[in-house]
Amino acid sequence: YHESRPNKEFHFSIENVLSRDFNAYLEQEFVNYLGSFRKGLARIHNEMMSRIFASRPTPFYIWNEEKGFYPVDTIKLLNYDKFSPAGIIVKTYTISARRLRHLQDLLAKDGTTLMIGVAPPKVRIHPEFVADYIFNNDQLLQDHLTYDHYLSKWDVNSIAIESALNNLKSQGIDVFTSTGFHWNYLAACNIADAFMLKYQVIIGEAQRRLDCSNYTVAPSIGADTDIIRTLNIIDKDRFIRPSPIPQYTALNNNPNLKFPRMTVIGDSFSDLIFHYMSNYYQAPNGSRKSSNALLPCSTVRNFLLTVVFLQNFVGTMKEILQSSLKKI
Repeated sequence: YHESRPNKEFHFSIENVLSRDFNAYLEQEFVNYLGSFRKGLARIHNEMMSRIFASRPTPFYIWNEEKGFYPVDTIKLLNYDKFSPAGIIVKTYTISARRLRHLQDLLAKDGTTLMIGVAPPKVRIHPEFVADYIFNNDQLLQDHLTYDHYLSKWDVNSIAIESALNNLKSQGIDVFTSTGFHWNYLAACNIADAFMLKYQVIIGEAQRRLDCSNYTVAPSIGADTDIIRTLNIIDKDRFIRPSPIPQYTALNNNPNLKFPRMTVIGDSFSDLIFHYMSNYYQAPNGSRKSSNALLPCSTVRNFLLTVVFLQNFVGTMKEILQSSLKKI
């Protein structure tokens, strides 16, 4: 990538031509021209690589006809879980789940509900299309070696997202697009509603819900095409496939329902969750209840989505997290 910079105004004269200013002018003109030329060459190179080496166009992605692009690092992480001794996995997940439970208890003392969701990448929902790259691909990862198992064991308020996505998959519903790194819009809508339902069960009060059952199937757009956009190729359309896009509506739009303050902490998998959660704060007339009801925070753990519902928020999140870490 090169950002061209405009040249300073230059007046041709014998004195200026003989000065250093003329050399600087010519150098900058050449750099500006070369920058545009290099960008074109880069796109041509990427296009050729994606056609000649279709199954591995870059070191970062694997591609297949059935399900599109798979990030290589997510396959490596799955292989790590399958290859690592069970004792290491059990110990690691037990310590992590215990700490989250301790944090959950600390937040509860301040009237705050903590909810956790582990975001599975495409390879954990559709491993069958990249089986040749997976260690012991004929053996499923056992339940007692998954993070969700230990979150449940320690009674952490968690959403079993992987199970929910597999349930949608069993119904013939796509949850990942061929050109997206993250789950698609329909999957994100269902997961956002799952968080709302979980919160409703925890506090025992009716909450606004999202109805994601009505959706249309159309060529992938927006976040569903993030991989193909980063590949910087010429012909992107040949990779675009149809994807379900929900025409979601808010349920339980009772004006008497409370609007709890909420903080969403997560990596890029939480972006679409944040998008649909914001609909949660729409008043019955369609207006936003509060512009700062949702507060996005930085990533706290790879592939970990944390949703914190803040009711009677005492102190700042920073103070609570700092105090919890001292006690863990």
